This record gives sequence, structure tokens and C-alpha cells, in this order.
Amino acid sequence: MRRPTISIARTVEVYETMVDLRRQWFEDNEFFMMSDVLERLCDCETDGSEDVWRIKTFKRNPANDFSRKVGVITFEGSVTLSMDQRFLEKARKGCKLCNFILAHEIGHLALEHHDTNAKIMNFQLYKGPKGFSNFPPTKEELEADYAAFFFQCGVALADHSLSPKQLSKWAYLEQGYVGKAQKMVRLPEFQRILNRPKPKYPRILL
Repeated sequence: MRRPTISIARTVEVYETMVDLRRQWFEDNEFFMMSDVLERLCDCETDGSEDVWRIKTFKRNPANDFSRKVGVITFEGSVTLSMDQRFLEKARKGCKLCNFILAHEIGHLALEHHDTNAKIMNFQLYKGPKGFSNFPPTKEELEADYAAFFFQCGVALADHSLSPKQLSKWAYLEQGYVGKAQKMVRLPEFQRILNRPKPKYPRILL
């Protein structure tokens, strides 16, 4: 199976979308755990009385390993995220993998993948000799991966004074993911497209 690819121009669009979304709640020099983001989203209201974001947790046999999957259900403006209670607890404690998976799902929503693709999109996680890793099986999954990097790191990815190790600690991401995102954002072609004049258009608001 060929690995999916996306153009630099499309990656810039993903970057701009996620940076704009990030700036709704955080300054560029602020970093956060995804549990903080979910709490803010669940405080959002449509008409002053009904929450449009919800988190549902479930418990499994404590003798078994916790589930590393997050289910997302969207319907008429409402979003429900379903996850193992231990997964959410680990995310709140700063688990980098759990934070990445949550940011990945937020990326799907921000990029409106659920509106354009009727297929079920699964974050695929595999256990290898070096630990857990993911393999993006589709273009949408690869875009959501980049969206997660961009959302958690923001414009700090372009700061040459920050090492992948330092930024990964602040952004609750694995160092390898941060290094990959830094290389992309710092490409001359990426910066050229990012900084060229372009017309204003509305961004997705969550």
C-alpha cells in the first residue's frame, strides 16, 4: 500500500486552520494539555442552555490494558467524544500519546473531514519493537496528524531557537513528531506559500 501524501500548499492550509483555532483560546507562547481544550469546548453553548460538546467515558476491566481509541460522533452541530476513563486520566497527566490522539481527532473536526467523508475514520495504532506508532492509511488521516502537530505547537514550530526536545515537553508531543512538524514548517516553499498575500476567508470555528 502506498503511503498517502499531501501537497505543501495543502499542509499550509492545515497549518493556518489549526493556528487560527488555537488562537481562539491560547496565546502563541502558551502550551496546554488536550484535556484543557476539551474542558473549554464542553463549556461552549449554542443558545445559552445546551452544550454542543460532550465527553463520554467508559470503564473496562482494570486487569486489561486501557483502550487507546477515541470515538467521535457528530450530529447537527453537536460533538460527542467517547473514550476509556483511563485514557482521559492519562491525557490529564500529560501522556504524550493520549494528547496526540485527542489533538488528531480535533484536527479531523476542524478540517471538516466528517462532513466530506462518509467512511469511518480510525486512528490506527500499532505496537512495535520501539513502542506504539501510527500509520496514516488515508490522506485525511495524514492531514489530521499534521493538524495535531500544528495545533499543539502553533507558530513555535518556526522558532529556530527551540529544539524538538524542548518543544515536545511543552506541547505534550513525542519528540519525533515535533521534529517532523518543524522540518515541514521551516521548508522555504512552506514559508513562501504561508507568507504570500492571499484573500481573506472565514475559518472554521469550534
